[in-house]
Amino acid sequence: MTKPLRPFDRSLLAPGADLSYMDFSGQDLTDANLQGVYIYRVDLRGANLYGACLEGAHLYRANLEGACLQCANLQCASLRCANLYGACLEGANLLCANLYGACLEGANLEFANLTGADFTDARLRGTNFTGARITGAKGLDHLGLKTNEEGIVL
Repeated sequence: MTKPLRPFDRSLLAPGADLSYMDFSGQDLTDANLQGVYIYRVDLRGANLYGACLEGAHLYRANLEGACLQCANLQCASLRCANLYGACLEGANLLCANLYGACLEGANLEFANLTGADFTDARLRGTNFTGARITGAKGLDHLGLKTNEEGIVL
């Protein structure tokens, strides 16, 4: 039996708020402003974060499995050891994001801006980088991604 989704209170989303350990799985957070929030070990499995602003957010060990982060702004966000298995980050801005030790297996990063992002020790099996900008990204050398002169994956 599936539990019904509870109504979401967007007043919780104040910039810089501490949302650690909360359960937002399956919630619609389209265009939410989560700039600078602390969300340690938060459950965002299957959540819709389309166009959300997570700039500078701290998502350490967050569970974003299967989440939609399409066109989201994750510039300078910390996603250390986060679970992004099968997540959609198509067109997302991950400029200078920290993805150290994150699981991105099966994730879609098509056309994402990954300039200066850190993928050191990230799990990347089956990750789609087509059209992504990877100039200055760390931890991707072993993948042998082919890029054009602008640093965009072919």
